[in-house]
Amino acid sequence: MNRKRLVAAGLAAVMAVSLAACGGKTDSTQSSKTTQINDNTANSDAANTEKTDETLTISLSSEPSSIVGSLVGESENEGCVISGAILDTLVATDPTTGEVKPRLATEWEWLDDYRVQFTLRDDVVMTDGHTMTSADVVYTVNTLAAQSANGDAGRYFDASKTEAVDDTHVIVAFNTVSPDLIAMLSWTPFGIFSEAEVEAAGGFDAAADKPVIGSGRYRFKEWVAGQYIVLERNDDYWDDDYAGYYKEIKLTFTSDAAARVMQVQSGDAQVTTDIDIAQAATYESDENLSTTFYSFGQVYHLWFNMRDSEAMKNADVRAAIDKALDYQAIAAYATAGQAEESLGYIESDVAFAHDYYTKEERAQDIEGAKELLASAGYGDGLSVKCVGLGDTEGLYTVIQEQLAQAGITLTIESTDTATFVQAANSGDYDLIIVGEYLDTRNPSAFTFFRQANIDTFCIGGPKTTTSEIEGLIDEIVLAESNEAAAEPIEKLMEIFKKDTWVLNLCPQLKAVVTASNIKGVATRERGFLDITTYYAVAE
Repeated sequence: MNRKRLVAAGLAAVMAVSLAACGGKTDSTQSSKTTQINDNTANSDAANTEKTDETLTISLSSEPSSIVGSLVGESENEGCVISGAILDTLVATDPTTGEVKPRLATEWEWLDDYRVQFTLRDDVVMTDGHTMTSADVVYTVNTLAAQSANGDAGRYFDASKTEAVDDTHVIVAFNTVSPDLIAMLSWTPFGIFSEAEVEAAGGFDAAADKPVIGSGRYRFKEWVAGQYIVLERNDDYWDDDYAGYYKEIKLTFTSDAAARVMQVQSGDAQVTTDIDIAQAATYESDENLSTTFYSFGQVYHLWFNMRDSEAMKNADVRAAIDKALDYQAIAAYATAGQAEESLGYIESDVAFAHDYYTKEERAQDIEGAKELLASAGYGDGLSVKCVGLGDTEGLYTVIQEQLAQAGITLTIESTDTATFVQAANSGDYDLIIVGEYLDTRNPSAFTFFRQANIDTFCIGGPKTTTSEIEGLIDEIVLAESNEAAAEPIEKLMEIFKKDTWVLNLCPQLKAVVTASNIKGVATRERGFLDITTYYAVAE
């Protein structure tokens, strides 16, 4: 992997630290819904029924380094948005209920704790015209296990025991046990492709950049580096209930958020994403735009480096920082008044969330913070530093001003992506803000507390854990239902609270701005937008 792809993979880890999944052997529905904050509602518009010759232009904040990153061992946000339109997965997850539904597979059955047998559709046409078979699924699993072995796209497969039973039945094997593994396969990096397609494209690197592969709703047409990527509607798509309104989807790249919105205002684009929440709120009164805010199962966490920072090793210092913060003010800033502070580690809309603070407990207490600092030996003040990307600088500034009231001086180091990834992974910080996407109890759950991750690659976190914490996480992941997971979750949260392991700030929100006549805003995993569902209506 080249340096550009290393940086991209690191950024993906920052934005979506762990892979999540829903459902499983117990058929327990887990919530992966995106909760709408304002009057517009994602995932609620009627499905489109028309096809046109029109082109949809979507303005993205940056150009991906590859489109199907799982072929080359990366998972980049922009690439996932695009490849989600090109590749289809074995199963789908309902974005509002979390229910796991058939897609390329019509049904499935667990053979044992590690193996599941899928029955495949017999009418799925791949880009080269051949009908998808179980051999394509086996090839996909083998490729992901080899090419993405260090990431969630490949690390849980057991390729040696994955096998084709016949053309329409395939056994997919895993190397770990978790009730939520099935829904993991609904995620974009698990889209199915064939060996013939990859070879025709010129191998993994070529297919990652020009992916004429898969059986999705749209197909790759063109990538002009630095300018745009074009997809075209797949008129051979297997699902007769789906109609792609736009003949083509054109994705352009503009780093400046205000410029992207201006493109929508002028008609040069119809959709843009990755708009700062406070900035997006200013567009709600624009009658030519439609602005949608939604949560997606991730909380902003403020972490203490309990391994490398002498001050952060002290529980009184951590508790003092907790008391010094005004969580309501932080939430008001970070969500532009759209949401309140988080009272638990897990986003409150998630089915197994457990709020372990009350608002009264989290009220700002400057004098109490000063007393705790004095007892820890920092009565004359404490200096600490944080590291972040530009999009967290404003949030850090709010925290900086609050900590100053208690005698804590926070130095903010805003860096480029490569520097941030290096510092956050190595532990070159006292405090750091990183969220964990945690809407299901998948094997990557609570990734910051896994020693294996801490020792290899972990963006942020406390840089330490305990055997008790890891044991409770194992219980949570292996529990057959959310109800069975409730007790170990509560015990884990008690540890977080008692020893102040992490501070939960507020839900992370995303915003999408569209032209006022655009409907069909829908989401995929991690709050990614489904770019295949948009359509236009008369105004």
